[in-house]
Amino acid sequence: MDTTLNEERRLETPEGSKYRYYKKTFLYSAIIAVAITLPFVIYEWVVTGHGVFLYYGDYNAQQLAFYRHCVDAVHQGNFGWDWYTDLGSNFVGSYSYYMIGSPFFWIMCLFPSSWAPYLMGPVYILKYITAAMLAYCYLKRWVKNKDYAVLGALLYAFCGFQVYNTFFNQYHEVVALFPLLLIGMEELVQNDRKGIFAVAVALNAMCNYFMFAGQVVFCVLYFFFRFADRSFRITLKRFGSLVLEAVLGAMMSMVLFWPAALGVLGNSRVNRSFATLQAVLYWKKDGGLYWQRYGQILESYFFPPDIPARVNFFYGHTARWASISGWLPMFGMTGTFALFTTKRRNWLKALIVFLIICSFVPGLNSMFFLGNSSYYARWFYLMVMMMIVGTILALDNPSSRWKGALAASLTAILAIAIPLGLRWYDDPSTEKSVDYQLGRAPFPLRFWLYTGIAIAGVWLLWFLIKHYRGTKVFTKALLIATSVTIVVYACIHIENGKEHSHASDFMVDQCLNGEVELPDPEENFYRIDFYRTDSISTIDNLGLYWHYPSIECFHTVIPPSIMDFYNLLGYYRSVGSRTLSSWYGLRAFTSTRYSLIREGTNGRKNVSVDPNDESEIEKYENSTSWDYVGEQDGKSVFVKEQFATDKGWTYVNTQNKFDIYENEHWLPMGFYYDEFMTETQFKKLGSGLQRTCLLCNYLVVPDDMAEYYSRFMTQVNYGDKGRKSANFQSFEKGVEERRNETCENFVWGSSGFSADITTEDAEIVFFSVPAEDGWSAKVNGKKAEVLTVFAGLMAVEVPAGTSHIEFSYVTNGIGVGAAVTGVGIAVFVVYLLYYKKKKHKAGYRFFAEDYYEEGDVNLPSKKELKQQKEAEKAAEAEHSEEAGSAEETENSEETPEA
Repeated sequence: MDTTLNEERRLETPEGSKYRYYKKTFLYSAIIAVAITLPFVIYEWVVTGHGVFLYYGDYNAQQLAFYRHCVDAVHQGNFGWDWYTDLGSNFVGSYSYYMIGSPFFWIMCLFPSSWAPYLMGPVYILKYITAAMLAYCYLKRWVKNKDYAVLGALLYAFCGFQVYNTFFNQYHEVVALFPLLLIGMEELVQNDRKGIFAVAVALNAMCNYFMFAGQVVFCVLYFFFRFADRSFRITLKRFGSLVLEAVLGAMMSMVLFWPAALGVLGNSRVNRSFATLQAVLYWKKDGGLYWQRYGQILESYFFPPDIPARVNFFYGHTARWASISGWLPMFGMTGTFALFTTKRRNWLKALIVFLIICSFVPGLNSMFFLGNSSYYARWFYLMVMMMIVGTILALDNPSSRWKGALAASLTAILAIAIPLGLRWYDDPSTEKSVDYQLGRAPFPLRFWLYTGIAIAGVWLLWFLIKHYRGTKVFTKALLIATSVTIVVYACIHIENGKEHSHASDFMVDQCLNGEVELPDPEENFYRIDFYRTDSISTIDNLGLYWHYPSIECFHTVIPPSIMDFYNLLGYYRSVGSRTLSSWYGLRAFTSTRYSLIREGTNGRKNVSVDPNDESEIEKYENSTSWDYVGEQDGKSVFVKEQFATDKGWTYVNTQNKFDIYENEHWLPMGFYYDEFMTETQFKKLGSGLQRTCLLCNYLVVPDDMAEYYSRFMTQVNYGDKGRKSANFQSFEKGVEERRNETCENFVWGSSGFSADITTEDAEIVFFSVPAEDGWSAKVNGKKAEVLTVFAGLMAVEVPAGTSHIEFSYVTNGIGVGAAVTGVGIAVFVVYLLYYKKKKHKAGYRFFAEDYYEEGDVNLPSKKELKQQKEAEKAAEAEHSEEAGSAEETENSEETPEA
């Protein structure tokens, strides 16, 4: 038995302030968080003059725009219908997935909305610290040496999953708040502390309903595996309290959770299921085993994570945004392996093994996402927490053997790195028939950097354990080495991501602080879009950045009716509305008045010519592509329009480095038709372009409603001899017809919209607004039925004459959700008061650092107990012999007189 380690434990009995280790956790996590965030803020400040944290991909395109937009909506009280997100959306339903249930978001709401992008960096730091502090609260119960709990808190807050998800900002609050669930469950069962679990359930459910589904599954697994531990003091009464608090927590979250759940129902991404039993058991690709996925999962346990969208280790894995990372900084899997060197079987080992199996089996992996067959690994942080418990237990347990664990980790790292990095590979994606390169990784430098970090972690652990374990400086050395590893790998990871970002000056000058001056859409509603071809596009969500309604939107959670509408056109809308600009019919139909093109991309090109250079002047004057526009700075200026001006787009001016074109064919919001076509007939049109050409010609209605609509319009079938052709000429004719049949006085806001229209006969008036539950309509003050046309947009019947149309919106489910939340809070308060009246007290003071669970996880095995008893007997025997020898010596030294 290592008596030195026992002495170390005894020496580390907490001294001084009872908040000593909380302060240490806060200090370490704050320093690390600042170290991996502030340098990038300073860089942007030097380059652009603005201290904003920029990254790339979804973070730049979504998070920066979403936060400012949502903070602005909160300040204005616009909690109903959001006209700026896609064709319009349920604000609560669309943004509860991203942030509006997060306490960190509401902190940002204390400041002006213009500050939101600049607060992203500080809020990241706050989330890291919160994750570390709450993780420590949970981890400290497992170890006698609380420094190991501090270490575990840092591993959790800055694990590979966290740094990977810098890309997906909304998952950081999930990771930060999750430990509350474990704390609440342990405190209720082990110490009979009431209330924490209910609050934890409510906070996590409101924070992100998508991730909460996985947390529920994990908590059930955790309970049943934990139940096997004889120290888990569950009684029927405490189990009842656990269930009651779970229900109360869920009820208290319903004000956000219920509208969010209703808003996502019908989304095609939610309803994906496994087609075969084979698909449940293993992943296949191109008829064979999907070995890249298995390799990517395995690699994620031993190496820092690839950046999102740029798979590097197992190039060819297509789930590029799946958040695959189970890596613990410096430790990797070494601590978990060390846990398994202890002989005793326990619940934690069994749970970790089961979770690792889940990561490799499609059906088990999907249970954390309600059985969705789409591949995600966004539950790995749950498994990471259990691996961290195993790691700190192995550090705290003197009988754990780290030599074998280190050897196992190094073997795994080399077994993955050598075949991937030191093998000649013929890249099939290159244009050449054979293009051999050393290693599969498309980014070799990153590959070797990550391999070096993984190997360095093993070497550092070996060095510290060999030379310092059992000494007073061991834990301090571990904390410092882990902190340095975190800062190094996190900064490398973030910098790798920034290499794929838009330029900093574009993000700051043209997105965050950029704007264009167009007519106020509040006075005469219209939408904008941005020029897009197969090869040309700009950053998504510029409409949100500039606060203009736009038909282009990169947003995961929008009304399912928008997806149904695009499906009708033959366009699969997954995470973004990004139709090609060649679909000119869609622009007029959706009241899109302006299209913007990045200057010099594919829009208006200028050339300045010396007026004395006759040959050059003649060349441009004789060209049909270039038009003379005047003199500027002593030069003759010619312009070449590359935009489809022949389809009715007219150049207005250039602002914020964007060429602005006005759509001559745009239609105001609200108009009626003379003819209609059923969805089945409409779908017979071959292409999306053809279908959009006829959007302004025919109202498209459900097949089973044809008889109803025939009362107002003439039905047209695809095969009719006299049907209009799907071309630009018929599109123009349809636009001219609709312009004579439009609404006036269109007024719009968060609670709905209104308009006036005059018709000779009863008509069906159409609005390009998604038909989501929550809408109601009145015509001339009388309730009217909301009709669904074009598979997902709205219309209403009006009588002959002048009509006033009112559409009102109330978030679907918000009333029921608020009522359930109110009842839940009331019952929860009564629940707490009841136990307070009974003078109920928890088993121990929450911040007491001397608490330590002597459960099966911590107890030595029978063999170790036997060895310990034998060592104690040997020590006693040795002590007796020494005492006897000392007594003989003393007697022999007595004088004769004595």
